[in-house]
Amino acid sequence: MKAGAGCTDTGSGTRARPLCTVARAAAAARPGTVVLIRAGRYGVLAPRVSGTPRAPISFTAAERGVVLAAGGRPAAVNVNRVHDLRFAGLTVTGAARQGVWVGSSARISFTALTVRGNRGPGFQVKRSARVTVSRSVIAGNKLAGVMEAGGNRATVYAGNRIAGNGHDRRAFNGDGIILAGRGAVVRGNRISANGDHRLYEHGVYASAAAAGYLVERNLITGNSATGVKAQGSGSIRSNTFGSSRFGIYVDSRAGVRVCANTFRGSFARPVATASGARVLAYGNKLTP
Repeated sequence: MKAGAGCTDTGSGTRARPLCTVARAAAAARPGTVVLIRAGRYGVLAPRVSGTPRAPISFTAAERGVVLAAGGRPAAVNVNRVHDLRFAGLTVTGAARQGVWVGSSARISFTALTVRGNRGPGFQVKRSARVTVSRSVIAGNKLAGVMEAGGNRATVYAGNRIAGNGHDRRAFNGDGIILAGRGAVVRGNRISANGDHRLYEHGVYASAAAAGYLVERNLITGNSATGVKAQGSGSIRSNTFGSSRFGIYVDSRAGVRVCANTFRGSFARPVATASGARVLAYGNKLTP
């Protein structure tokens, strides 16, 4: 499909007769369909047809310069009550709330997206399972880069650059990533310069609702309050932390394991704990 002249939304959607809008392409897609999107500026993408585990529906940029612009509507990509969808190579911007919303959905993947300039979080995920965000740039959104809103299972955030989110001059929800589910994995990301409050906005915030999470092999530096604030239960291992108020702050009664992390730079304390917190810490090192 492509924007502009030479397309028609009454066409077949083939290369010879491409569709004009992502809305029409989403409505026409069936399990196994690959929607190739040519460069251009499009509106909201809100698929309502699901794929299957063996035949997902894919929305893929065919070339650079594919922009999904919400134009002030709540979300630029709205994934709600569907499953087995893939999104790749898209730029997502201009949403009044979330750049990407995922609600009550399963097996949704986002690869090589640029999510920037949205007035809420870059991604917001609620009551969903097996959502994966990888190799994406999530930057310059007014609230968190990624905000889980509860009820999620087995989410994965891997190999992303999450930077400069949450600069709204308010005290909360400006973290790089907020976890609120079971079994989340945060791996191999570069998480920097998120938040603008010295107490309440962090590189990664694992909330009290987060259980069994794994935060590993990330570079986490220069976030406003703490590199990782850890509530709930989980493991924080093999990360590299640059300067921030604390490297890791543990405020968990359920128990958090903190191991093999490296701290480079300036910290009030590299690892700090709240009164009564349960933490097992070993193999961490502070280097100049």
